[in-house]
Amino acid sequence: MSGIDWIDPDPDPDLDDLDGLDLPENVRRYLGALSRSSAEPSRVPEARLLAPGERAMIEDGPELAELCAGIAHDGFSLACVADRRAVEVLSLWTVTEVIVTDEQTPWYELDFGGDEDVLGITDVPGGCVIAQPWGDEADSVLRSVTAGTFGYGMYANPKSGDQGRIAEDGEIVRGDLHPGHRSYGDVGGREVLAAVASGGSAIAHCLLYAGLRPDSLDFLEYPDAWVRVAGGQGR
Repeated sequence: MSGIDWIDPDPDPDLDDLDGLDLPENVRRYLGALSRSSAEPSRVPEARLLAPGERAMIEDGPELAELCAGIAHDGFSLACVADRRAVEVLSLWTVTEVIVTDEQTPWYELDFGGDEDVLGITDVPGGCVIAQPWGDEADSVLRSVTAGTFGYGMYANPKSGDQGRIAEDGEIVRGDLHPGHRSYGDVGGREVLAAVASGGSAIAHCLLYAGLRPDSLDFLEYPDAWVRVAGGQGR
C-alpha cells in the first residue's frame, strides 16, 4: 500500500448515473458498489468481479498517482502505448537523428529543448511512453504508433487544461477527453475505471488506461532516448 490517501477523482463523479454507458455487467456492478462505499477502489468487495487487468488498474492507481504528483509543470505531451517496445516504435518513424546527451542534464537545459521535431521515448513495463516535455507533438504521433494495439495520448495544455484522446489500431476513436476525470458519452469500462483509479491525476489516467507501470518519472524527465523525427508523422 502506498502512502497516498485515496482522492476522489471528481467531487461529483456521477457513478450512480451509469445507465447511458455501455459497460460490461461486472464493471457496472463494481462501479455501483464503489458509489455507495467510502473505501478506496481496490478495497471494495465487488472488485473481485473485475478481470485481472481491470483489478490491476484499480490496485496500481494510488501508487501511480503518487508517482505522477512529482510533475509540477504543464505544457508537455505524452503518448502511452500498450504492448509496444521503443525499438518497434522507432521502426515506424523516419528518424533523422538519435541525440546523445548527458543523462544527468534536465531536459530544460538541453540545447534542443523546445524543438518541435524532437521526442523522448522510454520502455516501461507494459509498453512504452513517448514524451515531449515542452510541447504537444508526442500526442500527435498517437495514430502512427498504435497499429495492432491501443494507446492514450494527452497534452497538458497550459491554457485550457489537460486534453486526452484514445487510439486503437491506428485510428483515433475518442477525443476531447479530460484525463483524471470521468468522461461522458460513448465511453467504455476501461476509460471509466482509469478515471476512477487515477485519483485525479491526468498522467496516471493515461498510464493506467494503456496498462503501463513505470517506477519513476524518467519517461518524461530523462527518457531512454531522444530522437529527431521527420515532421508531420502520425498527424
